[in-house]
Amino acid sequence: MKILFYINIMSGGGAERVIANLANYMNDHGHSVTVVNTFPTDKEYPLISGVDHLYLENEKSTESRLIRNINLIKKLRRIIKAKNPDVAVSFMREPNWRLILSTFGLKVKKLVSQRVTPEHEDGRFPKSFILRYPLKKADGIVFQTDHARDYFDDSIKNHSRIILNPVKNGIYDISFSGERKNIVTAGRLSSIKNQLLLIDAFSKIANATDDNLLIYGEGDLRDMLQNRIEELNMKDRVFLMGNSSTLHDDIKSAKIFVLSSNLEGLPNALMEAMAIGLPCISTDCLGGGARMVIDDGKNGFIVPVKDVDAMAEKLSYVLSLSAEERDLIGTNARKSAESFKADVICKNWEDYMIELTK
Repeated sequence: MKILFYINIMSGGGAERVIANLANYMNDHGHSVTVVNTFPTDKEYPLISGVDHLYLENEKSTESRLIRNINLIKKLRRIIKAKNPDVAVSFMREPNWRLILSTFGLKVKKLVSQRVTPEHEDGRFPKSFILRYPLKKADGIVFQTDHARDYFDDSIKNHSRIILNPVKNGIYDISFSGERKNIVTAGRLSSIKNQLLLIDAFSKIANATDDNLLIYGEGDLRDMLQNRIEELNMKDRVFLMGNSSTLHDDIKSAKIFVLSSNLEGLPNALMEAMAIGLPCISTDCLGGGARMVIDDGKNGFIVPVKDVDAMAEKLSYVLSLSAEERDLIGTNARKSAESFKADVICKNWEDYMIELTK
């Protein structure tokens, strides 16, 4: 099978990482794979030898939006006609539109992935048209959650699949057998990730525990979060750790991993923490991703979004459990995480592509 993947760039985000994982897997399993990006960037996710990697632009164009998109669609169409893939796959709204328009009249099967919570893209015309048109014209659609798929009517749902994000197999090899310490979280420092809620919740229970709160990640809200930590007299208990190239090893000894987001399509950081075997607490974030992977009380815990008191109460409860009880939650999380191993998820994509081409 000949497969073409298209996304704007190959660095930075979860969607880009999924494309890289899929491209490498498909190449390893005997398929002919081309990855097309709009323009190159630094620190791109690596593609293995054998994957053809092409760009529509040498650098990001400064042309008007309309002219640029017309040119990009023409260039993408030329590549698709030259490569003649059996299936062309795109991620994200702009690439989805360009893929649909660039394949008009061609026999290639079109598979698009809706990666953003649809409520945040939808609205009155033309927003509703912009959201729905690529989904209606595609031969297949991949959603990340039930919540996202159920937002749409049957004309879209009936030619779609739900496929979770893959977690790298190597993460499942990480383990820890010593005495666990501290509460951790990881993610971009932003209002959507809402680390402020976690800081405020921790401040309510800090006097009852020797564990500290470690926050991994960088972002625009670093200064605001640091100021809040100092306002609460928590500078010796709450630490902004910055980005880490060894994150999974850094957090493997934690007592609890927390996701405090207001909005998440499918939370990669939470899924990776579960794969490591950490007891996890997550907000019931809009998008439904947390509820896709956590069975509340069995392999983790769910609390309401933006509820500081509920988060503080759940932190206190999990800290009050015995080490054996927390370990059981973590063990259950690791077992659940088997379903989103990279090989399992990539095989789901492969099967769907084969089905579309038949």
